[in-house]
Amino acid sequence: MHFGVQLGMLFHPTAAFKAYVAAQNVFLRNIQAAEATLSLHGDPCSCPTCHSTELREDIKDTLDGHTVMEYEVVCKQCMSNVAYWAHGSYEPLPAPEDNPSYF
Repeated sequence: MHFGVQLGMLFHPTAAFKAYVAAQNVFLRNIQAAEATLSLHGDPCSCPTCHSTELREDIKDTLDGHTVMEYEVVCKQCMSNVAYWAHGSYEPLPAPEDNPSYF
């Protein structure tokens, strides 16, 4: 008795299921690409857009002009925003307008 044949006969993937699986694969690839741009400590180490490792930190807010409260990490090559650090941790960037499903 071949269980694989019998189980295959019970499940016929519909077009909606195939579209769901394809969307999940794209979502997982986006997550893997984003994780590849972060160090083990969660700091950005490369640009997710152009994969450059040349990043610049622009200070946005300080406390009494000495202690950094907020800064933005920008790619030197493509000038895209890579990350935003505020009050001790990195904040997620909003989804790009051209890709609202971007996590």
